[in-house]
Amino acid sequence: MIRSAIPFPALPGACAAEPAAAEDVYRHFAAQVREYAILLLDAEGRIGSWNLGAEHILRYPAEAVVGAPLARLYPGPEAQPRAERHLRRARLAGHCEAQGWRVRGDGRRFWATMVTTALRSADGGLLGYGLIVRDLTDRKRLARQYEEKRQRYRSLFEHNPAAICSLDLDGTLRGANAALLRLAGCSAAALPRPLLRWLPAREARRVRVAFLRAAQGVPGGLTTAFLRGGERVPIEVTLVPVTVARRCVGVYAVLQDVSERAAAQAAREAALRRERQARAAAEAASRARGDLLALVGHELRTPLNAICGFADLLRDGDAGALSDVQRAYLGRIRERARDLERIIDDILRYSRVDEAPGTPPLRPLDLGRLVERLAHETQRAAGERGLALELRLPEPPVLVLSDAERLGLVVQHLLSNALKFTERGGVVRLSAARAGDAARLLVEDTGIGIAPEQLPLVWEPFWQAERGAARRAEGSGMGLSIVQRLCAGLGAEVALESVLGQGTCAALRLPLATP
Repeated sequence: MIRSAIPFPALPGACAAEPAAAEDVYRHFAAQVREYAILLLDAEGRIGSWNLGAEHILRYPAEAVVGAPLARLYPGPEAQPRAERHLRRARLAGHCEAQGWRVRGDGRRFWATMVTTALRSADGGLLGYGLIVRDLTDRKRLARQYEEKRQRYRSLFEHNPAAICSLDLDGTLRGANAALLRLAGCSAAALPRPLLRWLPAREARRVRVAFLRAAQGVPGGLTTAFLRGGERVPIEVTLVPVTVARRCVGVYAVLQDVSERAAAQAAREAALRRERQARAAAEAASRARGDLLALVGHELRTPLNAICGFADLLRDGDAGALSDVQRAYLGRIRERARDLERIIDDILRYSRVDEAPGTPPLRPLDLGRLVERLAHETQRAAGERGLALELRLPEPPVLVLSDAERLGLVVQHLLSNALKFTERGGVVRLSAARAGDAARLLVEDTGIGIAPEQLPLVWEPFWQAERGAARRAEGSGMGLSIVQRLCAGLGAEVALESVLGQGTCAALRLPLATP
């Protein structure tokens, strides 16, 4: 249907005998078109008629636009000058094609292409204008989305820190980003066009195989080298196909300089080799030390056994009766021999404490009973030194997960230290109790104590706070080293607190046994 306020002009070339038939054909054609708005304007540019497509696209009721100026379809304050400019251009050139924003009857804008044609009579007089309008809003939106995606991908290509280039299916370079130019150390004009010219001859075949696979639609990657001014630069190459309409038209190559990574890997491998060598040397030194200590202990024990044996024979009167002075001297010899025995035992125990194959498993153990037995065994030695030994047992009994022999050895060493470094008249306390989710065993004394700066050193083997002729206690200086090693095997923790001149407290934290 055609909304009209002015007559349609006769079609050029129509048969003069059949003007009505030609006009009917024209009207029928115009009425069937819905994708285009077809309008006729009079010579002054007023809308005279439009088709159903115009109603569909422009969404004006006929009575609102028939007779209105063309500027009604333009938005903004420049509507009238722009409409007049387009009509003038059509009047002078015969037609005018323009794209821009137009306005619908509901006030919304749409992007349109508008072709305006001047309609003239046979003698050249201006009859009016024909106007064809097409709504391109959806197409413009798609074009804008496409352009945005294109610019996004272009930005990703150009500003990517990785070196990227695009290649034809024959390996010819089509484009390269700034990162690749930096990697190559040259300008875009100086880049070699075939990709394989960047690579050492020995690497070309592997890269070519990966490139052909990517050209067939299978992405891949490999580590190779890049030639830069004669310098061989290790790179990691990723090859991915470029597909258009499901057809591979090229290949993207992403090159990453892995020089630092390769150097770091080489440094790690060198460090690992050094660590293995150092570990092997340390293990060999440890074995040698253990063998040496075992040998020394054995060689010392042999003459010591002879000394003890002959001392016992003298004491028993096998060489005749002894005077009181001789018997006292013999007791001193026997006492020093026992000290030497303990030192040898410490040396051998220290050398073997890490030998785990024969270590018995940990079992539930009554801590109070163990502490009571050890206190009873130590009571005589404490009395001989003029010391008081105080005992405090847990109530109720506390079960710990440990080994009686090794834990007993730990407590014996701690008690031995407390007795050695406490002056006559002092006190040694042994106590055990439950402390939260663990058990705690304390060995406290009122002895000479340890200076704060020396506390970290007490765990070192053979270390002693008092040295030389001023030492008040004999010993190997290995007791606390043995204690620390034994505790590690028992899953226990040992700590030492001390105040110089006031005493020392050794604290053991033991895991509880599960009921």
